[in-house]
Amino acid sequence: MKSKNNSRRNNFSISAFCLLICCLMPICNLSAQSIASEERSDLVKITGGFAINLGAYQSFGIESRRDPFSYLFAGNLNFNIKGVNIPVGASFSQQETRFLQPFNRYGLSPKYKWVQTHFGYRNMDFNPYTLNSHTFLGTGFDIDIPSNKGPKISVSAMYGRLRRAIEPAEASINGGLAAYKRNGYGFKVKLTNRTNAGTYFSTDMFKAKDILNSVETPLDLSLITPKENLTLGFRGQVNLLKNIYVNADLGVSALTRDQRAEVYTGNIPSLFSPFESLYSSNSSTQYTNAYQTGITYANKYYSVGVEFEHIDPGYETLGSYYFQNDLENITGQASTTLNNGKIRLNGSLGSQRNNLDSDKATRTNRIIGSFGYNHSISNRLSTNFNFSNYSSSVKVVYEELTDSVNLFQVNTNISAGANYLLNKNNSNQALIINAGYQVGNSRDEYRIFDNTTNFITLNVAHMWRIVTKDMSLNTNLSYANNETGNNSSTLVGPTVSLSKSLKSRGIKLSYAIGWKQNVLDGAASYQLLTNRFRLSYRLKKIGSLGAELYLLNKNDQGPQDRSFSELRARTSYKYNF
Repeated sequence: MKSKNNSRRNNFSISAFCLLICCLMPICNLSAQSIASEERSDLVKITGGFAINLGAYQSFGIESRRDPFSYLFAGNLNFNIKGVNIPVGASFSQQETRFLQPFNRYGLSPKYKWVQTHFGYRNMDFNPYTLNSHTFLGTGFDIDIPSNKGPKISVSAMYGRLRRAIEPAEASINGGLAAYKRNGYGFKVKLTNRTNAGTYFSTDMFKAKDILNSVETPLDLSLITPKENLTLGFRGQVNLLKNIYVNADLGVSALTRDQRAEVYTGNIPSLFSPFESLYSSNSSTQYTNAYQTGITYANKYYSVGVEFEHIDPGYETLGSYYFQNDLENITGQASTTLNNGKIRLNGSLGSQRNNLDSDKATRTNRIIGSFGYNHSISNRLSTNFNFSNYSSSVKVVYEELTDSVNLFQVNTNISAGANYLLNKNNSNQALIINAGYQVGNSRDEYRIFDNTTNFITLNVAHMWRIVTKDMSLNTNLSYANNETGNNSSTLVGPTVSLSKSLKSRGIKLSYAIGWKQNVLDGAASYQLLTNRFRLSYRLKKIGSLGAELYLLNKNDQGPQDRSFSELRARTSYKYNF
């Protein structure tokens, strides 16, 4: 019954949005052609655009990995009414029924002078340890209170749904986990020095709670429990002696991991006593802290600073998708420019340790740091080198063969590159070399696994643009190797692409062909041959058309012949006004 209602709502939403676009286009065209009077034009200004993407898919030799037909409708509008900006955006696709969290998102954030409101799917930032860019479906506001005396005062607040309920049956079909519906609300107050924006202080509170009766089928208690969370945050920075900045961030979290656990009869931290009525404390409630502080000196020639961060074991906030805890690090940072800005240097060095409560079998103490070097040796040659071993960044890897996306938390990164320009009278040429080494752990939205992966990449590219012909020819040779445990996989091969523009006709054509050889654990595994053709045509005053044809052919070289081919086609129409 729910799926039927969702389908009806989805169809209605698509129809309503298309109708809205159709109704607004004449208005926009009238505005663009200055048919309306100057007075009316100054009253309401409408800008925006929309795009329609249609796709087709066919496989040979394997089961289909995509829908045979796909669509994506996306659009955005901005209404400027006497200085009030009201942006609206929406997108619709058939993927609504294939993913646990819907892709169909609507949202607008109108602003007038010192007041901005948020409606629909939005995200807000209060503090890195409380509410940190988590998307919610609801409402919120940011208000800069007008005043000519004292500090500038800003107030922000939000309320909405952080996660929709997912029934076990739906989760099993999509290969994910069931979930309770999760709602949340919060507010933030910020004071900023009126004459020195580098000095400010803010405090915030965020509350999130899973709704027990939001799922009809009982969930597996060993995997999923209804959580509740209250976090308090404090941020501040002081600008001392013009060039010295002292900053600090603090987050304290009361996380109840299971609302159904036994009632807690002990004492709660004094900081949470005034908020005791806002959340349920029981035997599963954990109180933890996270904080960061630093001091920096900066001028136009260089900057130096030191930073300390501590995150308690088990620290978690339901206002962030992922949070790393049980660590403490202290780092020094510096950056400068030399040789009239041609050389740029930056770096940091420090130590990091985990197992802060000494309750694990091992403790890791390591030196952490980063270093960056960029040098413009001449007008033609530039080089760069970067190193870091912070466990902070996330690398997104697209697997072309499996048509999937994997996430890796990058722990160590080393990269180096060089660019050399070969400019001539009627052509621009460049030779680019990049090499990299990374160590990461596989992860998903909430968990990190133990399978460490080492990446080695090398790319050599030559780019050639013939200015008089408005044509470009690019060649690339790539090498990629990753090792996980006892397994090693290498992918190497060239890619050649050619593009040509016919500006007088608004046409751009491009074609690319690539070949790659995969070696798995020292033995030839498969070969990939890809062909991609693209066409774009700009229509005068009424948008642009696009078409793409992509053919992938895999030649299996293993004992079992698993060769296959795939054909993907896409056409699109875009219009901006």
